[in-house]
Amino acid sequence: MAEGGQERTEEATPKRRQEARKKGQVVRSADLPPAAGLLVAVLALRVAGPMIWAQLQGMVQGDLAQIAQPDLAPQAAMGLLGQSLLAALLAIAPLVGALLLGGVITGLIQTGFVFSGQALKPKFDKLNPLHGMKRLFSPRTGFEMAKMALRLGIFIAVAATSVGQIGSDVLRLGATGMAAVPPLLGNAAFTLMLRLALAGGILAGLDYGFQRWQFNRNLKMTKQEIRDEMRQAEGDPQVKQRIRRLQRQRAKQRMMQDVPKSTVVIANPTHFAVALRYESGKMRAPVVLAKGRDLVAQQIKALAAQHGVPVVENPPLARALYAGVPLGREIPLHLYRAVAEVLAFVYRLKRRW
Repeated sequence: MAEGGQERTEEATPKRRQEARKKGQVVRSADLPPAAGLLVAVLALRVAGPMIWAQLQGMVQGDLAQIAQPDLAPQAAMGLLGQSLLAALLAIAPLVGALLLGGVITGLIQTGFVFSGQALKPKFDKLNPLHGMKRLFSPRTGFEMAKMALRLGIFIAVAATSVGQIGSDVLRLGATGMAAVPPLLGNAAFTLMLRLALAGGILAGLDYGFQRWQFNRNLKMTKQEIRDEMRQAEGDPQVKQRIRRLQRQRAKQRMMQDVPKSTVVIANPTHFAVALRYESGKMRAPVVLAKGRDLVAQQIKALAAQHGVPVVENPPLARALYAGVPLGREIPLHLYRAVAEVLAFVYRLKRRW
């Protein structure tokens, strides 16, 4: 239940997911990287096992030959021990590398490269013993403990099954002799590790699926949160409406400031008024400086009369200019003749004055 009593029924938006990722909140299963690393290491052991065994066997045989010498000094013995440990580490290095590489690659696959400064910030509430007790007895802690118990039970069952099979194989060694013991034990150990790795991988995959489901459920949004996010992305409609209103007012003010500069205002009695400016020899065609209808048309005519700009009533031409010519544009060719007649009339009036 979300705040305000609204259910979180809507899938998280890309913006919500991006914000969660910036905070370091991603789908993550802590069991998946080690399980994948172990499985890769077991498979690597299958490939490199004979080579590793040969190296270790040769190292042990060489060490035993040197230890058997009666004149072996203590310093030489310590040097031999150091060399043996280094050789052993180098021998198992491919397995360790496979284990680490498998875990790192799996971690990157499930989360990608995530760096969040917010996740690194210290959270002092975690130092509160009361909060620690709440986390200790929280449902999530109980779920994790149940998951550990289930994993342990499955591992014990797998190990018991493998050991039982190994026991039956050992009982048949009487017919084959002791020479078959090392290969048998090696194959048994590999089979046990492989089964445990596969079981751990399956459990980790199930845990990842659960973590993904829980993550998506926690990110779900209410319908109001969706609307708020859309409003933030597109802008508040009331603010946008106010901005458009201010823009219209400023455009009207600039238009009205150009009316005194016009040569003539063409209008009909009540509805339309269009102010034109034309300078012979300087302009190719008359230009619309202002236009309006109803109340704006009356204001244009009043302003023109106040500044001595002639107002000529020609309803068809006024409607054509208002509908067909944007502000600041020249009149189209098909209106040249009608406008020229109006301008000629205006020039005759000026000559009389």
